[in-house]
Amino acid sequence: MSKRKRKKEVIIFSIGQKKSIEAKRTTTLDQSEILKTLSKSLSEKKIRDIEDFYFLKDAINNNIFAFIPNLIYERIIRDYKQIDKIFGESLLRKITGYNSGYIKRNIMIPEFRKELHKRIEENIEKLKELGIIDKNYELTQKSYEVHTLILLKEEIDSISIKLAGRSKGKEIFVYGEIADNEPFKKGKKLRDINLKKSVKRAIKRGHSKLEVEDIMLNIRERRTRSELTCLLDISGSMKGIKLEVAKKSSFALAYKAIEDRNLIGFIAFSSKPELVIEPTHDFFYIVRSLSPLRAHGSTNIALALRKASKILIRRKHKDKAKGHIILISDTMPTTGSKPIEDLFNAVDECHDSGISISVIGIELDKQAEEIAKKIVSITKGRLYKPRILEELDILLLEDYFSI
Repeated sequence: MSKRKRKKEVIIFSIGQKKSIEAKRTTTLDQSEILKTLSKSLSEKKIRDIEDFYFLKDAINNNIFAFIPNLIYERIIRDYKQIDKIFGESLLRKITGYNSGYIKRNIMIPEFRKELHKRIEENIEKLKELGIIDKNYELTQKSYEVHTLILLKEEIDSISIKLAGRSKGKEIFVYGEIADNEPFKKGKKLRDINLKKSVKRAIKRGHSKLEVEDIMLNIRERRTRSELTCLLDISGSMKGIKLEVAKKSSFALAYKAIEDRNLIGFIAFSSKPELVIEPTHDFFYIVRSLSPLRAHGSTNIALALRKASKILIRRKHKDKAKGHIILISDTMPTTGSKPIEDLFNAVDECHDSGISISVIGIELDKQAEEIAKKIVSITKGRLYKPRILEELDILLLEDYFSI
């Protein structure tokens, strides 16, 4: 992708009195600056320890958006054998004050049930006081903002460690790769001077100082700019940790693409495209839009591909950029009378339009893997299969760097 270096921009965010996350532009895209702003945003929200709010991940991952005390109590009593799966451990502890094992051991004791009900009511009132739930016991805008900050902070911390421990591989040149050298010419950029070769040339000529005729320039191969759209499967099978990791990995991809001054778009889909973010440089708009997504419905990859290709084709005609799609999914297409046939018709349309498709396959079964292999073969993309979910962000970045 194009790495043309101009004055860099980043979207730094703050949470103001209007209870919305506002985008601000600065001249650098730096993780330390984002972390500083995270700290400031949390302080403005009167949040001293972000870990106290990790239960929001369990709530949103498990599609729990209302906290009516009596209903929660009744569900715990009714489904106590599965409560850790229904609520998640951190959410269960937050609203009851107990871990799942303790509840399971004592749930049949009448006195414990009475105490459990009382604690649920008290803890939910505390969440009201913090502004996490409203008078109707539903999650507030503040809760979604805090959840967004949690996901973003986790991904920034995680990707820094992963990239630090990973070999650099092929060097990325933001102005194009160095193909050859040539003598200095007027009008050339100073950044293209190859100082090492220039000094060697001066020494060979017996010069005591570097002269104009000694200077050698790098000849760079011009990169064809590409525009990227990431398709994020949010169908029911992505519920839970899979969708959370996919969101955080998407943050990492967006961060890197925008840092490199590339446009990037996202389409979240289930039975149809649910969220469409056209290629943009607005990092936090992407983060804010993806964070609240919840898993639901069936899977229609074909519709998402057609929507993405339509956007990329339009921008290709405008900007003469190559189009590339990354599909993140854990399943086969399930919507329509002939979902697989419809999928490959959409894939062929992408290929005919010069759009490549890579697939990040999460826990694919054998049939789904064969479909994924065929998609990348037709469009000359790449297939990645994470061994563990935590590899997803690194694989997304590997595909980005390979474009």
